Amino acid sequence: MKVGDITREDAEREQLCNVYALKSGLLFNYLFNPKQQGAGFCPANGKSKTISRLFKNDIDSYCPSIDLWQAIAYKTLYQKEDYLYLLIDAFKFFEEGAKSPFPDLTEESNPVLVKLKLK
Repeated sequence: MKVGDITREDAEREQLCNVYALKSGLLFNYLFNPKQQGAGFCPANGKSKTISRLFKNDIDSYCPSIDLWQAIAYKTLYQKEDYLYLLIDAFKFFEEGAKSPFPDLTEESNPVLVKLKLK
């Protein structure tokens, strides 16, 4: 069986894919096997320390965690001048531990454009 232009056996090996080169470092998706996968960030002149599906927002309380794995895989982000612009479902701002950045934001206000700075 073929998956795209590679065999199923090759598709189940480690893969580094969807690499975004930013001034601050590299953002990438990594697949170790079908059950272990995530996004990683390697700072410029440094080493990647974490591979995770969810990244914690430690700047404000608007959205406690962001799934960069899906954003990278589905290409729902845009890179410009060392920032990432990401489309997020509005309901993420109403989950436990989150607060709305705008007083008139509702769960139906989709999508919400978020500006991210990776560190």
